[in-house]
Formats: sequence, C-alpha cells, structure tokens
Amino acid sequence: MFRRRRGHRARRLPRRPVRALRTGVARFERRGDLADLDQAVAVARQAVEVAPSGHPDRAALLNNLGSALRARFERRGDLAGLDQAVELARQALAESPVDGPRYPTILSNLGAMLWEVGRREEALAVAMEAVAIPSLTSLGETP
Repeated sequence: MFRRRRGHRARRLPRRPVRALRTGVARFERRGDLADLDQAVAVARQAVEVAPSGHPDRAALLNNLGSALRARFERRGDLAGLDQAVELARQALAESPVDGPRYPTILSNLGAMLWEVGRREEALAVAMEAVAIPSLTSLGETP
C-alpha cells in the first residue's frame, strides 16, 4: 500500500498513512468498531515499514503504532499487543532527541503503558525522567 522507492530517501513520507491512521482511530472512537482500530494498526505498521531508520518522522510513527496497539489492548485485553507497544515506545525514544518536541509525549506514553502492564517501578522511573525534562519555554521556544 505504501512503498518506499528503491534508492530514494524522501525527505517527507507520504501523508496518506498518517491521515489514514488518524481517520481509523477517530472512526473507532466514534463508532467503537474494532475493525476500524485493526485497520488503523495495519496502516500504522505500513507507515513504520516505509520510514527508514533515522527518518525524522520515524519516532512519531513508532509512537503512533504503539498508541494504536495500546488502544486495542484497552478494548480486547491483548497483553501481547501492549508488550509490543512498550517496545515500540522504547524504539521511538531511542530515535527521538531528548530535547525534541516529541520526546515528552513518547516518554509519557511509555510510562502509561508500563503502568498498565504492571511494571510499576519502571513506570515511576520514566515519570521521574519526564519531570526532569525542562519545559519548552526554558529551551528558548515559545508555546
């Protein structure tokens, strides 16, 4: 569905997978149909597959896939999916600069996932790391 051209590293990934993911999640939230959520997970997986390592959007795509898997866990109780979501959040953190705008969100998602899976000490350690992150205004950026 979404293919990476051979030998071509695009600066930006097609927006289509991101829009399809958001649409699928929004439709699921409105209608509650698990098929919409399953489609959102499938689209998110494809988006991650086409994003080469080091791509500026890859951390966000990993985080989005993890969030979709977490939502599916919340509806179906799929613990394996939540474990995968934790790993995806860890990958997203590894690919996101600590001072980047996405890092606090990814860190927050990881903490919530760890808490849900029962890894409380790890979740608290992540929360402590999040508290230690300077605010965006202290980094010279304006909200």
